[in-house]
Amino acid sequence: YFHGHGVPKNRQRAMALYQDAVRTKNRESCFTLTQMLYHGWRVPINHQEVARLCELATQLPHAQEFLFYTGLLNYFGYGGVEKNVDVAREHFETVYGDNNSHAGAIACLSAIYTRAGADDQRQQLFDPANKTGPINSLALLKFEWVN
Repeated sequence: YFHGHGVPKNRQRAMALYQDAVRTKNRESCFTLTQMLYHGWRVPINHQEVARLCELATQLPHAQEFLFYTGLLNYFGYGGVEKNVDVAREHFETVYGDNNSHAGAIACLSAIYTRAGADDQRQQLFDPANKTGPINSLALLKFEWVN
């Protein structure tokens, strides 16, 4: 219903179905809803609900992406989460440490390390990022430019 594949688009119906699936702790629906609400993908941005979904997701397997969004909430102080760059850094380092290729974690850590003057740590992010492809490197540069 969200994209209208095979059925008429109906975002309200799609949201209701995602929310029902979240109640059953469906990881994919929880993640899709987290992304939609964090970024405002055709729905109003709701960082408080993102914080609730991330908390719920800690009980689910493969919670890496939720840790990333929890890091963003801490980094920016969104959704009633107290701004805490140290906690955000820990989340981003955990996500980055899983496979050294998460573009968002690389970008956020690069900005944090740059602000802290930790050039050695920052440089260590570039080598694995360059191995994972140009998209991650571009994400890194974009994040630094806007922050």
